[in-house]
Amino acid sequence: MKNNQIDFQGSTIKNKFSQFIHFGKVLHFGFLALVLGLLFAGCGGENGGDATAAEVVQTAQSKDTLKLNAKQVSNAGISVGPVSVGDVSTEIQLMGVVEASPQGRVSVGSLLGGMVKKIAVKAGDVVREGQTLCAIENLTVVDWQEGYLTAEADGFVLAQEAERQKELYQNKASSLKVYQQAESAWKGNLAKREALLQRLGSVGISKEQVKKGIQRLIWVKSSSAGVVESVLVHEGQTVSDNANLVEVVSNSGAQWVLSGFEAQTSLVRVGMKVEMGPAEGGTSSVVNGRVAAVSPSIQSDRTWKIYCAPQSKLGRIDGVRVGQAIKGRIAVQSNNAYLLPESSVFQRDGKHFCFVKSILNQADVYVLTPIVVVGNHEQSVIISNPPKDPVVLKGAYSLWMMWDAQQSAEE
Repeated sequence: MKNNQIDFQGSTIKNKFSQFIHFGKVLHFGFLALVLGLLFAGCGGENGGDATAAEVVQTAQSKDTLKLNAKQVSNAGISVGPVSVGDVSTEIQLMGVVEASPQGRVSVGSLLGGMVKKIAVKAGDVVREGQTLCAIENLTVVDWQEGYLTAEADGFVLAQEAERQKELYQNKASSLKVYQQAESAWKGNLAKREALLQRLGSVGISKEQVKKGIQRLIWVKSSSAGVVESVLVHEGQTVSDNANLVEVVSNSGAQWVLSGFEAQTSLVRVGMKVEMGPAEGGTSSVVNGRVAAVSPSIQSDRTWKIYCAPQSKLGRIDGVRVGQAIKGRIAVQSNNAYLLPESSVFQRDGKHFCFVKSILNQADVYVLTPIVVVGNHEQSVIISNPPKDPVVLKGAYSLWMMWDAQQSAEE
């Protein structure tokens, strides 16, 4: 069958019926009265009287119900039938966002706390690996650097002494104990220097930097390339040891996540082809991929998540990055889809309805019934919750006009 694009906002239906809804309201007491007069011309029956619009309103059993006799049904041209069932090949459109994977979300902090002296980035900035994010002042690092430089100077003397005692011992001029003490002092010095270098390295200070001069600032740098999601501190603030300072999200391993309501996601299966791209991008930004997974649980906003895998590495797709809005189109083949003519479906307050016929006291009763529209196929509407009773296929416009008159009368 011919592919057709699904409009989940109901724009096709809304465009077709918004005009006559507005038209009916504007001419409610003029044109509508004439239409209703013709529809109810045969209401007298054996009693010889003509039913008026007011009388029809009085026969309504509920707010969303219309009760008509056979003559009224004939004048309105109403015909009913079951919901059609057929195979459709179409596509659905969804919006979404690029989400960071757990491996791509990094909390950048400092082993040592102190006073925040400088912040070099803000939320939304793109950063490279190793780029400076902020600076913290802590005098403990001054002590570490002093200790390292002192130990390095002592180490030269201790190394010479250990070598001298070794020669004396070998020449029987000194005892083994004295030699071992000298060697132990030298090795202890080496261990102390290594430990201090490890401490300094943990706050980003290298041996070369120490030799250039003692510094009191800890320059906190990003451990990965990405986008600054949030800065958790401000200049002048005192932070504790191991505090998180900046949140960075990376494109590495990021996921394309589309969102859809139940009626939409029920059509999606793992492995289906999907075209994705930036929400504001053109056709040149389209990337092919496949549905990798569909979330088994509903989200707080009443949607389901559809995880998609692009065929290219995410970080190289037209500059798309974590947090960016995206759009996707998924081609679906739906077997035994439920179809209604577009003219049978109405939209009110963002919801879709059709008229369903039932029998009450041997009279025809038409009930405005909510339905869930999942898309369009040619001149039909695809729904996910077909009514069990017959649906009005022709004359639905006339019923809508009468129903609108009933609502206005009740108000």
